[in-house]
Amino acid sequence: MDQRQFIRSLLINYKPSPMETSAYRRTVQFVDMHENCFDRENMVGHITGAGCVVNKERTHMLLVHHKLFDRWLQPGGHSDDDPNPLRVAQREVMEETGLLCMPVTCEIFDLDVHPVVGRPYKGEIDHTHYDIRFLFEGDMTQQLLVSDESNAVEWFSLEDVASANINTDTSVQRMAQKVQGVQSSSVERGVHYPAEGISFKQLKI
Repeated sequence: MDQRQFIRSLLINYKPSPMETSAYRRTVQFVDMHENCFDRENMVGHITGAGCVVNKERTHMLLVHHKLFDRWLQPGGHSDDDPNPLRVAQREVMEETGLLCMPVTCEIFDLDVHPVVGRPYKGEIDHTHYDIRFLFEGDMTQQLLVSDESNAVEWFSLEDVASANINTDTSVQRMAQKVQGVQSSSVERGVHYPAEGISFKQLKI
């Protein structure tokens, strides 16, 4: 059974911002070409899941200081053959921050495509991560945990993240701006469950 049905429906229903258009096209093409798109052994690349975690008041964002990349990033990680990127994102948020967060919606909130330098000692070569991000709500009063992959976990004001006052990347900055409402996003229209059975060929790319 082809496991790509759910991610295809997510992508069909997603309307990327202008800054995401290229990443969106590349992600659609990658999923279409690789049935094993969720497998980290696929060294062309693989789908990853991540969470944009904000507080109830939408004033702060939770980030982890990643050891490998030496910057503040959203929690996330490999699918490990799980075809549901929303479930992957929720799991990774829990593992990397200690918070059990609920998704605000099951729609994609943001996506990004970025190169990853392979680690030969792990049998890796240079490859690509196709990162599917979802919006989660977390409780700032809950205790945070730091995983082995991170140096720290911390809440930052949206203003600091959106204006790049911390060491992060442009995609994290973009997500903060989306939460602030600077960029248009369908995520605030309410929960929307992607339709089943839509052909991927309907995408206009």
